[in-house]
Amino acid sequence: DMARARGARKVVPLPVGSAFHSSLMEPTVEGMTRALEAVSLADAAVPIIANSSAMPVVSAGEVKEELVRQLCHCVHWLGSVEYMIEAGVSTFIEIGPGRILCSLIRRIDPSVKAINLPDFRKD
Repeated sequence: DMARARGARKVVPLPVGSAFHSSLMEPTVEGMTRALEAVSLADAAVPIIANSSAMPVVSAGEVKEELVRQLCHCVHWLGSVEYMIEAGVSTFIEIGPGRILCSLIRRIDPSVKAINLPDFRKD
C-alpha cells in the first residue's frame, strides 16, 4: 500500500528470510566493511550495475562501497534492469535456486531472454 501510495507502477511481494536492503541491516555494516577491507578485488572488466543506484560501477573501490551500501538501501531493480536493456543487454542469467529474478525481468520486458541456472558449478 505504501509503495502504491508513493507512485509505484507495480508491486510484487517477495518471500524473503530477512529485512535485506533496509535500515534493519545496519548492524551488519561494520562487519561487512571489515570483511571487504581484507579482500583484494580487481577492477571489473565489465561494468556492474549497482543495486542502490541502478548505475554502473567499475573500480574495485566502487564495488566494495556498493556491497556495503546495498545492505541498508533499497534495490532499484526496475531501474537496474531498464539500464541494462538500454545498454544492449538482451540475455539475463540467474544463477541459483528459484526463478524469481527471471520472472521479474520478463515482466519488465518480455522481449529479453532470461535463463535460470539452478545448480551452476565452475568445474
